[in-house]
Amino acid sequence: SSPGMAPVQMGWSAATDPRVAGYRVYRLDGTEWVALGSSPSKGFLDLSAQFGVSRTYAVSTYSVRGAESERSAPISAMPMVAEAVDDDLLIDGFETPGT
Repeated sequence: SSPGMAPVQMGWSAATDPRVAGYRVYRLDGTEWVALGSSPSKGFLDLSAQFGVSRTYAVSTYSVRGAESERSAPISAMPMVAEAVDDDLLIDGFETPGT
């Protein structure tokens, strides 16, 4: 990811229907749902998310024949920048604080 970018990791319960071949992940951009990609397993990583920007996601299942379910209920995520660590907390006995 690039500066300002923050991956969003998603996970969900596996589908119980044996016809499910994978999952398609969507993100709401404005008023339109855009397919981000698909996953054969119960997880996905959005590498295009940005710090401090709320994004809304939904997931559908698809079969080998191409049939697709309705999207799940939407969820939102907003990556946040972690606060800086105080340098004095990293002292191991050899450094002098403030140097």
